[in-house]
Amino acid sequence: MRTPRDIEFWHSKLLALRSRIEADLAQVRDEAFRSTGGERAGGISNTPIHPADLAGQEYDEAVSIGLVENESLLRREIEDALDRLRAGSFGFCEECGRAIPKGRLNVVPYTRYCVTCAEGAEKSRF
Repeated sequence: MRTPRDIEFWHSKLLALRSRIEADLAQVRDEAFRSTGGERAGGISNTPIHPADLAGQEYDEAVSIGLVENESLLRREIEDALDRLRAGSFGFCEECGRAIPKGRLNVVPYTRYCVTCAEGAEKSRF
């Protein structure tokens, strides 16, 4: 797992994922913070807006803001994984220290934990 070829593979995979997340984040931010009304510049047009339309728009904004928060968290996890890669600790569980199987890393390349420790953490949260 720690061969130069493996390190390059995970580095490339994490950078590609980060690029995709950044593009998604830019799009979601744009949608989340677009203006109310018909004008893109922030002014409200003279067209009357129905209260139900406003409620729907507020709901959409809340969902978009939640997506921005989730994408931002995911980006931080990817940055942390890149830091672990540089430090030589990538691919090892932060809880038990064992190697994280490559299959898990393929699915969740920024993971900090092996499946057993991740399940234990989930159970302790509830």
